[in-house]
Amino acid sequence: MRPYCARVLVTFMIICTFTTLAAAQQKPAPPNPYRQTDQVMAAMPDASGNSVPDIATYIRAHFSKEPEQVRAAFFWVAQNIGYDVANMFAINFYENREDKLKQVLANRKGICEHFALLFTAICKQLTMGAYTIEGYTKQNGFTDYIPHAWCAVKVDGSWYLFDPTWGSGYVSNKQFVKKLNNDYYLVKPEKLIRSHMPFDYLWQFLNHPVTTAQFYENKAVQNQDQPFFNYQDSIRAYDQAGLQLQLQGAIYRIEKNGVRNAMIFDRLHHLKMQLENLRIKEQNEKQQAAVDTINRITDDYNDAIILINQYIDYRNHQFTPLKPDAAVKEMFDTAARAFTSITERLSKVDDAFPNVSSAKASLQKSIRSLQPQLKEQKDWLDEYLSKSKSKRKAMFYERKLSWFGIPLN
Repeated sequence: MRPYCARVLVTFMIICTFTTLAAAQQKPAPPNPYRQTDQVMAAMPDASGNSVPDIATYIRAHFSKEPEQVRAAFFWVAQNIGYDVANMFAINFYENREDKLKQVLANRKGICEHFALLFTAICKQLTMGAYTIEGYTKQNGFTDYIPHAWCAVKVDGSWYLFDPTWGSGYVSNKQFVKKLNNDYYLVKPEKLIRSHMPFDYLWQFLNHPVTTAQFYENKAVQNQDQPFFNYQDSIRAYDQAGLQLQLQGAIYRIEKNGVRNAMIFDRLHHLKMQLENLRIKEQNEKQQAAVDTINRITDDYNDAIILINQYIDYRNHQFTPLKPDAAVKEMFDTAARAFTSITERLSKVDDAFPNVSSAKASLQKSIRSLQPQLKEQKDWLDEYLSKSKSKRKAMFYERKLSWFGIPLN
């Protein structure tokens, strides 16, 4: 069984493999162009590797340029995180990311998703554009049957791909062999697509994305005859979109590119479930918001009833104790403005939900029933304030007012 996430050392024939390895051992290692950066990171104190911000702080203190910083992050992850062979099949893209980061830093081991998330998080902390990519891979001409995770980072304005898991070593005889492999560092998208296929072709970073069928047929090269895909604009749109639009876009692209295996089907199913759950959550939140709004308006309506009844009580006591005309007018106007505000706010309430619609209709009916009385009160007060003080007294004997909805004894 070929393990997943770590690069596998495969043996087809013992004699042939031994000869190949022996020849490789005799071949001098190529010079390391990143030697100085790697040496600085190899000397990083253990205390600086307890959190993503601590790692980024150390890198930023020693390197100012993006190419150096991204190399420092890659080297540290590849050298300090071991591959968890025992749990190589326990990938879970849906677990909380923060928990995964804490777990891998505490245990100093993980599987592909831990390597990828940690490397991405460090690069983001260094203010570089970075993404964790989910998909599947091909090794030795065979497509794996378990998903994989790798990374994309924008370095000096260009996108490059990284696989910190495969770059950290390989598995042989169920043991992880740590060996830095720069073949999976700073890789151009058109090269890595031969072995790494994202579920969503947005993360191929290609203007002519490779289809699922082409990947399976070992034809993972850009076809200029295919429609042009502006992935840079699409990524910018993705970043600016909300989660619901991001999910809709991913689902569309995955289906368009071809659902060829169980990994793609599972990922697609999860995205659709996530989208549906998000829609349900948003509907519930909208409904709760509408209910809360109706409840607040109802409370304000009751307060407005109290205000107008206070005015009526004051009028029934012939405006005693005496207040200035402006204060009497303001007493009524405050209540009237409250009803006007309530009416306007009610008109904006989303009544797509039955319980909200019912409460809204009930409040609107009550306010409509009060309008004639409010108009009558306003007309009476306007006339009262227009008269001389000697003529006002008689107006109080025309009739005694009732409370709004509650008759006075």
